[in-house]
Amino acid sequence: PPCAKAMLETGVSEYQRVSCFRLAVHLRRMGLPFDIAVATLAQWRTRNHPNNGNRVLTMEEVQAQTASAYLKEYRGNGCEEPIHANHCDPECPLYASRKKNASPEIPGNTLPHRP
Repeated sequence: PPCAKAMLETGVSEYQRVSCFRLAVHLRRMGLPFDIAVATLAQWRTRNHPNNGNRVLTMEEVQAQTASAYLKEYRGNGCEEPIHANHCDPECPLYASRKKNASPEIPGNTLPHRP
């Protein structure tokens, strides 16, 4: 999805562990072997720019999040997670599908979008 691609290219400033896990899920669904996913996310972590004085994820954290993502087949894309808000693309088919199926009367049942 475009959000995962954007997150991989630019890094994140918050929710690093959740982002790492979600990206690992996407990499697994693409068919990447575990070691290639870890190497990809090791490079990705160097692009992160944590705010509020937080540190960048360690390699151990990257390996742990990736291992968790590779334990079973996760079906969700994480579109509802706050980590995707800054990277969400209205042109994404997942965005269009979720927007179509969202019930406006239920608070929080819409996708965030890029300003």
